Amino acid sequence: MMADLIRLDHDEGLFWADWKFPEFDEVRIALNLLGFTNYYAAGGYFRDKRLGKPWKDIDLFIPGPEGSVDEGNEYDLSSAHEITIQGHKVNLIFLGGSHDMKSVLERMDIGLCQIGVHDGKLLCTPEFLDDVKNRTITWLTPSDNRGHLNRVIEKYCDFKLIQP
Repeated sequence: MMADLIRLDHDEGLFWADWKFPEFDEVRIALNLLGFTNYYAAGGYFRDKRLGKPWKDIDLFIPGPEGSVDEGNEYDLSSAHEITIQGHKVNLIFLGGSHDMKSVLERMDIGLCQIGVHDGKLLCTPEFLDDVKNRTITWLTPSDNRGHLNRVIEKYCDFKLIQP
């Protein structure tokens, strides 16, 4: 189990007190107008925006019904749907059970991806901060499926791969 999440939008000596995600704000506002508010936004969009890299999409994680259980350790991307909102590519990733932001981030396979926004708060794991500080890509859950890892390595080719 990971440590508590770190809130990055409060300046407590952290480096991202002034955060702006205009594309996500456009998506969030459109979703709110439709009454859709039960989701967690996390992953590569927030990482890439803050680290000055081009981003390709915004991932929204949709929890299952309250009290339902999702026993898996990885995301079932076969249930994901790609849509366009306000001209931005958005991936809707449906979760098999109820979740909170911590459980959404804990399931991400790479420390450098464990960042997101929920209820107006920019949150990350200690593993994310360690990867940024040390310029590393920590592969937390090694598996035979290296597709996601390879895409992150290609984008962050100047970071060192760590496999604990």
